[in-house]
This record gives sequence, C-alpha cells and structure tokens, in this order.
Amino acid sequence: MQPLIECRAARLTDAPTYRRYEAECGAAGLPLYQVAQFGSTQWLQELLAHANGLHLPPGYLPTTTYFALEGEALLATLRLRHGDKPSHPPVAWLYRLRDHPTRRGEGAARILLG
Repeated sequence: MQPLIECRAARLTDAPTYRRYEAECGAAGLPLYQVAQFGSTQWLQELLAHANGLHLPPGYLPTTTYFALEGEALLATLRLRHGDKPSHPPVAWLYRLRDHPTRRGEGAARILLG
C-alpha cells in the first residue's frame, strides 16, 4: 500500500518539515532554497503572512502556500495568488509550483493541482 499524500495549506507547525525540504532543495542546487534555508522558519512565517495580505510588496496580491505531505516528508509546494489587478484577470491563479528534486514524477504536483 502506498502512503497517503496529504495536500493542505501550510502551517507554522510545518516549520521543521519545511526546513528539511529547503535544505534538500538547496543541496540539489535550487537557488531559491539555497538562500531561504538560512532563515526557513522566518521565511515560512512570511509565506503564511502573505496569505493574510500582510508583509507584501506594493501591488502584490495575497498568496496562500499549500504543501503536499507524505508523513513527515514535504513532496511539493504550491503558491496560489488570490484576487485581481488590472494586468490580470479576476481569478485565483497559480504563482509557483515546486516539487522535491528527488521525488519528481511521483504525482505530488498533480495531486496539488487536482
């Protein structure tokens, strides 16, 4: 039986799991995570604040971060922007989708998008 993949909005209690994910992605050469791993709990707090429209640069829309988790393993992340602005249609839209470099092709991103 294959382990269950849980997809849900990120939580602050996910900080240890997110820290491991960032370290592994950084070690695999993904530049965003090479920088983020130096303050991953604070980075996660900022991502959670963005969902509430806080700490956003001028003109940015609120963005919710979702995780695909398999037990304590973070398989993929998805960031979804909410709202609209003149240059974009009035819909929620995908901002960023990243999967764990060693878990690509296993369907976590497809599950997050489903």
